[in-house]
Amino acid sequence: MKRQSSIFTALLVPVSIAIAQPAYTIQDITNWTPQQLQSLPFFTNHVPIVPDTAPTGFVPAAHNQSAVIGYYQTHSNGTYGSIATPDNNTFIYPLGEFYWSRTWWDGKDIHFANGRVNTMNPLHINTAGTIVGTSTITGSGEYASEHSTHAVLCTTTNTTLTDLTPTAHRAAATAINNAGTVAGWSHPEGVTASAFIRFPDTTISTITSPTGDVRPAAINDNNRIAGAMTSPDYWLSDVAFVAESTDTTATILPLPSQNSPSDSAAYDMNNSIIVGATWRRVDNQEHFATIWENESEGTWVAHDLAELLDENPVDALLERCLAVNPQGYIIASGRLDGTDTLGTKRYLLTPEGLLSCTPDLNNDNTLDFFDISLFLQLFADSDPLADFNSDSNFDFFDISAFLTAFTTGCP
Repeated sequence: MKRQSSIFTALLVPVSIAIAQPAYTIQDITNWTPQQLQSLPFFTNHVPIVPDTAPTGFVPAAHNQSAVIGYYQTHSNGTYGSIATPDNNTFIYPLGEFYWSRTWWDGKDIHFANGRVNTMNPLHINTAGTIVGTSTITGSGEYASEHSTHAVLCTTTNTTLTDLTPTAHRAAATAINNAGTVAGWSHPEGVTASAFIRFPDTTISTITSPTGDVRPAAINDNNRIAGAMTSPDYWLSDVAFVAESTDTTATILPLPSQNSPSDSAAYDMNNSIIVGATWRRVDNQEHFATIWENESEGTWVAHDLAELLDENPVDALLERCLAVNPQGYIIASGRLDGTDTLGTKRYLLTPEGLLSCTPDLNNDNTLDFFDISLFLQLFADSDPLADFNSDSNFDFFDISAFLTAFTTGCP
């Protein structure tokens, strides 16, 4: 389609619209039928339906519009990656196998034991079909625990793994955005894990913490990462963190005022919010679904998600935010109030106000010319964020949908 500037004359209206605080409605989707699940908003990190072509025991990790990635168990210390599409399944094999064996004397007899560790776990995929994860490398030793794993990358069309961390003892690539920037963690033997951001030109930015490990779980379109790091006051606990690609140290995210939590972790993010969970160290079975809102540059505000519900007709206790998509929809786990069946329910949280304000493309809580300019750029680049009617095409209907959303404004 020709994208001439005259098409967008109607967009160039100098207007500024303020945006309100987030709020959500909730639906229990635990027992939805496959047909109902097909109608869910798309989440990369939530796979509602696994293709029939997936192998027995397949555990999904993520998906794009074409394929579901995950792994399946081959033996007690082995997994292979799997790419399942409606038509076929393709395996992803590890970089190498680690063989272990040892002989010992117990005072009466000589004993011998041996085995192998060979794992390949895909963890994330972007719209172009680039997959990242973690894999064992070739090696040998006396114990299975001595094996090394490296961060790896491949594609849905070329499953030969690229080793992203050749000098690491243990490492994993945990997320990749649509521009091809990878987030992960790596550590040499005996050293705490640091986070890394690997850009498409293969340059790498490293992010550390004086308190211990830093392990990102997600990366957004702005190369911001979030995840969990070692708590500064107790080495066996975690706290959620955020970091920009230009940072060298991770920033601890604040805790919500409700429920008096001490620990936290971030599991997913979009360009506006980070989602995860908080909990009390003395009662770490009880989790509370939490979101962190980017109130202004460098300032984050924590919200207990339950406090942002308009109503709670399904009587839900929200435990963890598992996934968030670019439009701000959230998948959360939880349980019915008054029960102890932790994590047995799945809920769809539909945003109102700020997070349903899709035309606020630069996430500054205001609709203005800068959002229009960014839309033009995204549309010209066929970026998924400009696909406003979600039909995978970039045409006048997206322009019309953006115009309608922008001129309607946000609550």
